[in-house]
Amino acid sequence: MIDALATSEVRATRRRLLDLLARKDISIGAAFVARLDDPRWYVQRNMLVLIERSGHVPDGFSLTPWTSHPDDRVRLEAIRAQLTLPHERELAIDTALEDVDPRIVTLGLRVLQKTCPPELGPRVAELALQPHAGDDVRFLAATALGRVRQPEALDVLLRLSAGGRTLLGRPKLPPRSPVLVATIRALAEQWAADPRAAPVLAAAARSSDPELRRAARGTDP
Repeated sequence: MIDALATSEVRATRRRLLDLLARKDISIGAAFVARLDDPRWYVQRNMLVLIERSGHVPDGFSLTPWTSHPDDRVRLEAIRAQLTLPHERELAIDTALEDVDPRIVTLGLRVLQKTCPPELGPRVAELALQPHAGDDVRFLAATALGRVRQPEALDVLLRLSAGGRTLLGRPKLPPRSPVLVATIRALAEQWAADPRAAPVLAAAARSSDPELRRAARGTDP
């Protein structure tokens, strides 16, 4: 118990120091970058945190070498920092979506919640359809897919919302889940006028679940 408390205090102290250093009004970007050559993963991670929080990055400097680091904690902070660099933002998103760590994939998907470039549609669709990707990843992927105005995106959204047929032959929704809610909302926002989406939205509108009914109207949760 004592050891756990001590570790917690050390972490809290480290966070406070990082916050203080990141708020310094001096140009310390070069010092942060120099320390990135330290082989210890936690030193690299801390320097990346400082780079991201302070915004002190030398012109033209690339964080790409650290986005493929073997330690996921370093990769996470490297991509987080890389997303703040205009000249590397697109690369950071691409890299995040291909990572094996769900936290990093989620980081990339969050950037795509308002707009998603069509060229990323296939990868986002793949993530949305992965049954073992986790609800957070699949929820964000389905939402991002709703920002892609392409027939292939509609195909995937229809697959995500397919639950078979009722005895009367009407489309039936799969069991309610965050992914289904995001899918229905994406269909309502982008494809409400499409005849392929209309029966699915009608099924959601008849649902006993109020969140699904709101999603079918394209309204926020």
